[in-house]
Amino acid sequence: MDELALQKRPDEPIDYPVILECHFFMQTLRIVDLSALYEGIQDTLVKMEILADDNFNIVIGHDGSRVHLDRDNPRTEISIIKA
Repeated sequence: MDELALQKRPDEPIDYPVILECHFFMQTLRIVDLSALYEGIQDTLVKMEILADDNFNIVIGHDGSRVHLDRDNPRTEISIIKA
């Protein structure tokens, strides 16, 4: 969440339909629960007041999201795309 606090944020929380495209760069090839990764991201975006809520009227999809391997630089990259 520290890195997220440094990013540009909207003046008001987003309350219109968006696609969250999330790229999860993992350090290992262990099995991960993709829905849990989405839930954590969405909860954080609501807590940081970037999204007004994470219900289906606002987060309408995760098109293009993937899990990748990056042993040297694990991270999550998020794009918020107006639908």
